This record gives sequence, C-alpha cells and structure tokens, in this order.
Amino acid sequence: GSVTDTVAPPGSRLISNLGNLGVNGAGDFINTGFQVNPAAPPSAVNGVNAFNPAPIDGTAITSTIERYRSSTLSLIHGTDRTQYRLTGFHTDYETLSTVTTGILLNGKSTGVDLAVYHSLTPRISGGIDANFAAVEDFGGKYDSVNVQLTGNYLMTPRMQAYFATSYWHRSAAKGVLAGAPITGDYSEARITIGIRRQFF
Repeated sequence: GSVTDTVAPPGSRLISNLGNLGVNGAGDFINTGFQVNPAAPPSAVNGVNAFNPAPIDGTAITSTIERYRSSTLSLIHGTDRTQYRLTGFHTDYETLSTVTTGILLNGKSTGVDLAVYHSLTPRISGGIDANFAAVEDFGGKYDSVNVQLTGNYLMTPRMQAYFATSYWHRSAAKGVLAGAPITGDYSEARITIGIRRQFF
C-alpha cells in the first residue's frame, strides 16, 4: 500500500510512474510497485503485476498544477497456476493554478480494481482485469467501468501469440458544468491480436 501527497502537473504522474517499471525473465514489463517476485510461481502468469503508466484513479490530465492526495492498497495472492490481485484506491485533488472561471477547483476518485490470471496449460494463459471508479470531476459525478480480457499462447520459448479485448464505459456526468468534456455517455471497445518475438 501507499499514501502520497504531491503537487505536480497531471501529465507528470505518467512520468513518475515509470519509476515502478521493471522487466521479468520473459522480457515482459512489470510493475515493481506490487512487489511480486517475477521468478516466483506461477512464472508463466504475470499479468497480475503488469505495468501500466496511467494512474489507477483515472483522473483527468490537464495543463494545470494540482495537489494530489492519493492512497492505494493491493492484496495479491498466487497459487500454482493462478494469481489474484485486488486493489482499492482513493484520490482527492485540488487545482492550484489559475483556471477558467466557473470550473470547480477540486475532485476525487474512489474505486477498486480486480485482476485474475490463470495458466490453463504450460503454453496457454489468460486473464481478466476489471476496474470500477466513482469520480467527481468538472463539478459533476460519473462512474467509469473498464473490463479487459487477455489470452497468451507460447508458440516457442521466444515467441508468443496474444489476444486482448477491452470495454470501457463512462456514464453521463450528473450536475456537470456546461461545456465540460464529460456531458454524455461514452463507450469504447477494442480488440488486439498479435505475435511477439524475443530476438536476444
């Protein structure tokens, strides 16, 4: 777990998260902040500590200066073939720089992220990652849901095929200020299929 109090531009949160970037023995990027040993069983299943530079709270990236008071707590459990991670988070932010008249100067995000990854066979693994957040931004309140399914097939020790599909939905904000970018419902679906090869 962690508790932080920082003053920074929102974009710098992406850069500061790079401090948790690590690589496991298969060449995959991992988040060292979860303190999961990448060599510990099940080594073929590592999605539970996969790296994502975006802040887990999903707060907006703007050109202002913000004060963030954030807390996260992750519970991680691994068995021979399955890994579980449950993360709770809460962030309060306050805008410190000059902004357009009428825009609320603070907001917050509270939510939970659940990830489950399983090794079906020594060559096939898959997982699900679901994230829910209740957000107050731009003077309004809305909910955000993001679900991602992934699958990996180890073709050779250095090459694997992968599949990922995700769905993200943000509800229309209630009480939002006129002209804010979150006035309506928004949904997005993605599918990715690829092959990854390690040359060295």
